[in-house]
Amino acid sequence: MRNVLICLFVACCAGAWGGGVLIPSDAELPPLSVKYHRVEASVENSVATTKVSQAFYNSTSRRLEATFVFPLPAQASISQFAMYINGKRTEGELLEASKARGIYEDIVRRMKDPGLLEYMGNDLLRARIFPIEPRSDQRIEIEYAQVLQADGGIYSYLYPLRTGDQAAETLEDFSVSLRLESDVPLKAIFSPSHDVYVKRNGNRSATIGFEEERAPLDRDFVLMYTVSQEDIGVTLLTHNSKEEDGYFMLMVAPDEEIHASKVLAKDMTFVIDVSGSMKEENKMEQVKQALLYCVKGLRPKDRFNVVTFSTEADPMFEALVEASPEHVERACDRIGGLRARGWTHISDAFRVALGMQEKHSDKRHRSLVFLTDGKPTVGVTDTESLLTEIGSANPGLRLFVFGVGSTVNTHLLDRIAGDSGGASLYVKPKEEIELAVSTFFDKASFPVLTDLSLDFGSIRVHKVYPEKLPDLYKGSQLVVLGRYRNHGEVAVRLKGNVAGERREVVSDALFPARERDNDYVPRLWAVRRVGYLLDEMRLHGENQELRDEVVDLSKQYGILTPYTSYLVVEDEKVERPAPRPPVSRRPVPEGGGRQADRGWGLSRMKKSLLGRGEAGEAPTSDHAQEESKGVPLRSREQFMAQEGESAVQAAKEIRSLKEADMTSSEAMGPSSMRDEIKRVGQTTFYLMDDVWVDARYREDLETLRVKFGSDAYFQICQREPELKKLLSVGDRVLLVWKGKALAVGPDGKERLTAQELRDFLG
Repeated sequence: MRNVLICLFVACCAGAWGGGVLIPSDAELPPLSVKYHRVEASVENSVATTKVSQAFYNSTSRRLEATFVFPLPAQASISQFAMYINGKRTEGELLEASKARGIYEDIVRRMKDPGLLEYMGNDLLRARIFPIEPRSDQRIEIEYAQVLQADGGIYSYLYPLRTGDQAAETLEDFSVSLRLESDVPLKAIFSPSHDVYVKRNGNRSATIGFEEERAPLDRDFVLMYTVSQEDIGVTLLTHNSKEEDGYFMLMVAPDEEIHASKVLAKDMTFVIDVSGSMKEENKMEQVKQALLYCVKGLRPKDRFNVVTFSTEADPMFEALVEASPEHVERACDRIGGLRARGWTHISDAFRVALGMQEKHSDKRHRSLVFLTDGKPTVGVTDTESLLTEIGSANPGLRLFVFGVGSTVNTHLLDRIAGDSGGASLYVKPKEEIELAVSTFFDKASFPVLTDLSLDFGSIRVHKVYPEKLPDLYKGSQLVVLGRYRNHGEVAVRLKGNVAGERREVVSDALFPARERDNDYVPRLWAVRRVGYLLDEMRLHGENQELRDEVVDLSKQYGILTPYTSYLVVEDEKVERPAPRPPVSRRPVPEGGGRQADRGWGLSRMKKSLLGRGEAGEAPTSDHAQEESKGVPLRSREQFMAQEGESAVQAAKEIRSLKEADMTSSEAMGPSSMRDEIKRVGQTTFYLMDDVWVDARYREDLETLRVKFGSDAYFQICQREPELKKLLSVGDRVLLVWKGKALAVGPDGKERLTAQELRDFLG
């Protein structure tokens, strides 16, 4: 069977495109809102079947006539189209791409929303609907099948949904359910766009789901998975614009069904805070339930101990003991009787727990789980001294730290975990401790490959994240992102320990000199890079070089951080384009909130992400403060705090950046600010007075001005597919193309000569 990598692109819009769109015949009315949008898909080897259920809502007091249109993926075959009006089934008309192009162009012009541009060239399903009763729903169901075509061993499944200028949110829910069936064992499964739920049903089947109420429909949903006969699968994706070093993403995933002999036995020590503060908010009872779950889940060949601490440390056993039924029963009895009292003696807890650990052994996976809701108050309390004691005591031991509540010292806990190759996790007040600990234990129960390293042969890689590769567990996967300088075919070697033996997994890989696909990989790399830079500054102190790089990456990739703020700066008062009717979920002041003008008014405007001052305050004008009102940005002081709610939140957000495998991961910024930033391929746009401005734009660039929806506009779209994608961001765009600028808006050329077109496209 052939290896499969399936990309599923899904998103939807209320009041705009959402898979299909329902457009009233009355040109004064916008498309009907999407009440809900539900997608069910199944992929069995190379055959995909998609079922779509949409409900549109007529919010007017009028009976409407409308046209439903749905762009189809290439070579898709409609098997069902169900739309009933007064009990009568309505038939749809299937138009081939050549006949559909004019319809696409007319809709783009009429709606002033270019999101449909990316589907020009697709077949189109069209149906007339009458009547749609006032304040009622119109439900539509579509089912189609397609045979997925292989491209270099990669299969792609596309569900066409636009995410353009007018994207808003569903009135109710948006959901995706995807069932994967493969004759070849499934390996890595992940979404670079959404936080999906993945349930594996053995080695060859999985269910993937995403659901959200009033879902913001501002990005495609992408799902990827790999298959392999090997017990550890390795897959490489690259992107290289040839103008700079290339980007790569390496995915590593073990079999879901691994023989017990290939799973390392483990030593686990649970170090639990039972100081007086653990009485609060039922924390002690939750910790006890979590401990019972973990201890009962140990396998007979594992060894364990539980060390509780408050004013002093108290181990349940004198040394690590086998997880025999009698030892597990004794531990459970002791756990049931735990009480919270005393101070917080962290140094004594580690002294006792580390003292019973054996020195490094390749035949066992050794970890220590540390849980506390406070900072050290007895014994060694200085962070650096405590870290020296812990770090030198037992190299090779993985430390996993749980900080409960907001009084923990996040700098201490993050460095304890990071220095050992473990992880720190934080449980906020009112979050479930039992769920967090049991979820971690389920993952860490089956270590497969430890002490990992990667060898890229002759390919020169740099800025690779994670910097220290974590251990690989059954049911988990590792995503590595980095840059590469040269190109060629090499054997990538993944090395690690398996049950005391050194193991090497070899995978042939191509690092190309040019690769246009996988354009989300650069931003994933940038998000991780920013996470590591922020962590370095937070834990070890700031310097100008790191700050400058954070700001540069923020500008280039549209990442919001404590060192950047999203501001509009004007050299002097300028005239703005005429306002258009509000279609997004952001409130618009009465009268549109902008001065009407038929021109562009961009010549003296600058749009940027500005570095923050030493005190953490952004340099703002009165105008900028007014524009950014209601957008709370985390100050530098809050970001650098060692304890408290801000410190916990900063630690959690930085961890999400350092482990990012979703392009939607946004650094340190509220959703209201993210609405002003869009990323299309490798290009970042910022919304500025209703104009989407390319981050690379400079005022000295030669500029071609083209009227939106004109013949000139579609001439450019038809000649250059990459420009068509960039223009889909909105109906007012200022972008950079091969050293020139293209301004699309209410004014400009309506037709280009052949020479003008050649001069611009280059």
